[in-house]
Amino acid sequence: MSFNIDEMTALEQMAKLSLSADERVQLFEIISFLDAGAATLEKVDMEGVLPMVYGADMSNVFRDDVSSQMLPREELLRLAPEHRDGYWQVPRTLE
Repeated sequence: MSFNIDEMTALEQMAKLSLSADERVQLFEIISFLDAGAATLEKVDMEGVLPMVYGADMSNVFRDDVSSQMLPREELLRLAPEHRDGYWQVPRTLE
């Protein structure tokens, strides 16, 4: 399959572009190059090749979701720079 000028015109109209003749030629060359690259990839035999999820050979890289004991509220408030009425006091972000 090769990209042709009729497809280029249809693509330009769908994208609502107003290209000059030079821009049209440049875009046509770029799309033709990409189309040729895709055609080359279509020739590669992929029989028996599994889809790749990760770029490296790994399975689950996330930690286990295990519940743990939380610190008591008093301990968390003690670690905060400022607190008031049982809540952390933070700088005002909106005026």
